Amino acid sequence: MADNAQAIRDMFTSVAPTYRAANRALTFGLDGYWRRQAARHALRGAPAAALDVCTGTGEMAFLLHRMSGAGTAVTGVDFNTAMLSEAERRQAGDGIVFRQADATALPFPDASFDVVTVSFALRNLNVTAGRFAATLRECLRVLRPGGRLVTVETTQPPSAFVRWIVRRYVGLVVPRLGARLSGSRAAYAYLAGTIPRFHGAPELAAILRNAGFERAVYTYLTLGLVAIHEAVKAGDRTGTNNRKTK
Repeated sequence: MADNAQAIRDMFTSVAPTYRAANRALTFGLDGYWRRQAARHALRGAPAAALDVCTGTGEMAFLLHRMSGAGTAVTGVDFNTAMLSEAERRQAGDGIVFRQADATALPFPDASFDVVTVSFALRNLNVTAGRFAATLRECLRVLRPGGRLVTVETTQPPSAFVRWIVRRYVGLVVPRLGARLSGSRAAYAYLAGTIPRFHGAPELAAILRNAGFERAVYTYLTLGLVAIHEAVKAGDRTGTNNRKTK
C-alpha cells in the first residue's frame, strides 16, 4: 500500500457500523471480558485522568468511565471519524470526551494523563517500525511520572497446540465470517493477517522497556490468546516483575 495509514483508515471506515457486532461474534463474546480485565488493571490506584488511544467505537472508554464510577475523566482518541461517530452515537451523557487524533501525534501536553490504554489496536499501529515506535513515544510523553500504559492485545500463545488452533481459526474462519458480518472481506483478511505476525508477550514487554518505560509486565488471559501489558513511566518505584496466566 502506498499510504498504509490512509488504507487502514479507509478500511475501518468501511466496517465501522458492524465493528462491535463482528468482534463479539468472532471472539464468542470474549472481547468484552478481555477489555474488562484490562480496564480493572488500568483503574488500579483510581487514576484521575485516562486516555484511550485508538478508541474505535469507544468500548474501552465506556468501560473506564463506568467501572470507575465516573471518578476518572476519560478521553478517547481515534484517527477514524466513522469509528468516532459510532462512539459518540452510543454516548448517553457519559461525559467522555472523544477527539480525532493520530496515535503518533497526540494533541495533548506532556504529562496530561495518569493512565493510557490501547485495546486491540497495537497490531494496526505496527504497520511500520517507525509508526509503532512513534506511538509508544507519544504514550510515554502524555503520561505523568508514575503513570501507566495498559494494553490488551492478541499475542502468541505459549502452547504450540493452542497456537496451531488459533492460526487455523484466524486463517480459515475470521476472513469468511468477518466478510459475512461486515460486508468487507478485504478488511477482515487484513485484520486476520495481523494476528500471527504480531509480537509475543515477552517480545512486546521488551519493546516497551526499550521505548523508555521503566518496566513492563504482562498477564496472559484465556490460554494465552491475549495478553495485558502494563508499563510504567519513570517516577513510581512500586510493583513487581511477574507473569500470570488465567
